Amino acid sequence: LRTASALVGAGHSVTILGLAGPGLPEREQLASGAALMRLPLDRRVTSAFRPLPPRARRLLARMLGFDPEAIGLPPGRPRGIDRLRAPLRRMVEIAAHARRVGPWADAVGGAAPDADVFHAKALIALPVVHAAARRRRARFVYDVADIHTEAARLARMPGGFRALVRRREAAWMRSAAGLTAVSDAVAREVAQRFAVPKPVVMLNCPPRWRPEDPEP
Repeated sequence: LRTASALVGAGHSVTILGLAGPGLPEREQLASGAALMRLPLDRRVTSAFRPLPPRARRLLARMLGFDPEAIGLPPGRPRGIDRLRAPLRRMVEIAAHARRVGPWADAVGGAAPDADVFHAKALIALPVVHAAARRRRARFVYDVADIHTEAARLARMPGGFRALVRRREAAWMRSAAGLTAVSDAVAREVAQRFAVPKPVVMLNCPPRWRPEDPEP
């Protein structure tokens, strides 16, 4: 939201593309002047089982021990016999993420067909904007929020899989028109780890205040 507000203030036309949810309007005009559009997307883990019919998808989900309507697997370590199913569940979740890129990129491109520049924050949206920008011969900027293969769930994945993700992320980074990062330390690490130009540091901080301004 702060990025969008700053861009609007600089004279750009900005549309934020979010994801649809129950009770949320499809379109909004934000106070900053940016537009917000929410895109319908099947985010369920069972989307990995396409084109199987819904009944078969629900059955497979129950066999693997997760809610058929879940959009992500719950955290925590499996116990007992469930440890045998846990790797399969994680593979299904990864497959769902990978198979979601195409429909998500189509939705993004359809919602913003005249965009000059796309912007992605974090790894999950990077392949989406890469695909959307390539199809429309536009450019994209990648905002690096973390060293993703060393954080959260990816850090617990096998080393070979993490290496594959790092190679793909590096290739997408090199296709970007620009890179930004959340701190100078992250920017240095990104440049060293991925062999790309050092990202521009964009601090997530409150609006600028000067001492002579009343009531900061």
